[in-house]
Amino acid sequence: MFQPEIPSLREELSDSRTLLKKGFGVKSRALGLERQIAADQGDAEANRARIESLRQQIAEAEAQIDNVRATQVETASEDLREVQIKARSSRRRC
Repeated sequence: MFQPEIPSLREELSDSRTLLKKGFGVKSRALGLERQIAADQGDAEANRARIESLRQQIAEAEAQIDNVRATQVETASEDLREVQIKARSSRRRC
């Protein structure tokens, strides 16, 4: 259940308790709503924790991507330098 539904469940619980106090409600209905609210809050918290975990994984993956890019740029620069040195050496021989 989505967290925005929790306030409506709380309102329904309040109404159920009011009816129960007046003798018109059913206790099991109020208890069921309390359980549903608690379960939904637990689910929402678990989802928040999962989202945070996924954000951390994304940040780690992005850092790894940055490291790979930096390594590739460094390797390409070194390769270019070597080729330029070899090209200069070849020109001098000719």
